[in-house]
Amino acid sequence: MTPDPSIVAACALAAERAYSCATLQTPLAHALLLESDERCILAFRGTKEIEDWITDARFWRITTAPGQWVHTGFWDAWQSLKWAVLEMAEKSILAGKPFFVTGHSLGGALAVLCANELAGSGFKFAALHTFGQPRVGNSGFAAQCRQRFGDRHFRYVNAADIVPRMAGWLLGYRHSGNFIFLDPFGGTDLKPHLLWLAACDMFDLARDWETKKRLALLADHPIANYRNRLILL
Repeated sequence: MTPDPSIVAACALAAERAYSCATLQTPLAHALLLESDERCILAFRGTKEIEDWITDARFWRITTAPGQWVHTGFWDAWQSLKWAVLEMAEKSILAGKPFFVTGHSLGGALAVLCANELAGSGFKFAALHTFGQPRVGNSGFAAQCRQRFGDRHFRYVNAADIVPRMAGWLLGYRHSGNFIFLDPFGGTDLKPHLLWLAACDMFDLARDWETKKRLALLADHPIANYRNRLILL
């Protein structure tokens, strides 16, 4: 399955807009539903307020099924919105419009949990697009996501963005979805080789050292940078 560039751009814009607007919100999470004649996009907000940073920091595990665990902070944030989101999604999906789920950073993690719930409940969403998304759970959880909607999940990483490298691989966290790398030279690479990723990291480190004005690990993370790259595809 190949993502439609216009849909990708629309999802990136929705993920950015979710930082300033909300259809549903709790102290732990915010979600924005954008509807048009052609589609519905459900976007989860990324890290913005102090409560979001606390959510990100709660990286201990909670078991969600036999052999599966996820990040406690992400899980609690999703649970705070779950039933309202599922009710809203059901209405939109039953209306017959293509339904997309998206989010940036923390919002990307919540979008994965939402998509897993939708797929597990039998709701047919069109695709999941996440930007700068951290790892959500262990290999068991990642395997379930791949089985339920793996070919419909597109996980974008902008160059040296550090957030997709968290929570730690050595702690047992794993990614799922189709990895799409926005390299520092303007290219877009599907499932890039580890050697290419390492070479790009070295380029970013060398550039940071030379300019002494930019830290790529952080500078590549803002949703505006993803939007600027993806809107040109």
